Amino acid sequence: MEGVWDKFKENNKVVPLPKALLALTQQPDFTKLASLSLEKMNLENVFVHIQVCKQMQVLYLTGNHITTKDLKYMVFLPKLRKVDLSSNGIYYLPEKRHLEHNLENLEFVLLHKN
Repeated sequence: MEGVWDKFKENNKVVPLPKALLALTQQPDFTKLASLSLEKMNLENVFVHIQVCKQMQVLYLTGNHITTKDLKYMVFLPKLRKVDLSSNGIYYLPEKRHLEHNLENLEFVLLHKN
């Protein structure tokens, strides 16, 4: 038993995954979510797990450990309109050409305290 953390693999690297997020991803209607708040949960690699939520429009992800490299998975959320990424570890944004594909609905991004 691994206690509070379960693990998944990304690029052959084992990454801890909190049980709360793991349980959420296993719900039958998870892929149909349109809004989600995962604030102050100290999460990493959030977009890897929620990229299957093609109906996602609003995300509150403030106070986690999201980095610039995690943002590349945002393109798999084509209906995303609003995302709060404040108080994470984003030091710079990826080049526009990496994000504009599939994110034409994105209207509002909060990035303060990064």
